[in-house]
Amino acid sequence: MECEIRSWLVQRLERPFKDVKAPAPSSKYRDALLAGGDVPAEFTAMRGGILRFDYMGSSEFEFGAIPRALHEMARTASAFKSTTITIPKGEIDRGMRGASGPTRDGMVYLLARPEHRAHAEALIRETARDRFKPRLKEIPYLGRALCEGDEAHTAVWLELDNLFWFLTDMRMHDGVKMLFGIA
Repeated sequence: MECEIRSWLVQRLERPFKDVKAPAPSSKYRDALLAGGDVPAEFTAMRGGILRFDYMGSSEFEFGAIPRALHEMARTASAFKSTTITIPKGEIDRGMRGASGPTRDGMVYLLARPEHRAHAEALIRETARDRFKPRLKEIPYLGRALCEGDEAHTAVWLELDNLFWFLTDMRMHDGVKMLFGIA
């Protein structure tokens, strides 16, 4: 089954604060999400050592979309697979007038169910090429993150409509996999 819903909500996530330590690997965080209800405080505290949610300024992100996505991710984690996508440096949007372009090809790490991979990869490539396409609720700034590399604050995106992650930081990729128990 391919993605049935057009991508609209893509949540930006940022690198953790430097003074926050990443948690030890454990399935208890995913188990806490599987219990249902609100996102548990323990999960939120642990997540802070891996990534931070960017305030998107739109109520669509605040009223249930994120908790629903996190619960669904925990429930279906075994179906998620990891793939690396290379974006040629000539196809990366610099992000702002006068900004320097990328010095190398961009690497994007995708966590998605196999049936969403083609849609996710197309969205990633289009977003890296032109920040205004595809049409999303908020601009993801993937091209800018690929240009800035390790200096970029934003390094993770969670597509909330079809549920997949794309990341430009391998440590954060590994952290999200650990958080949800993805093999």
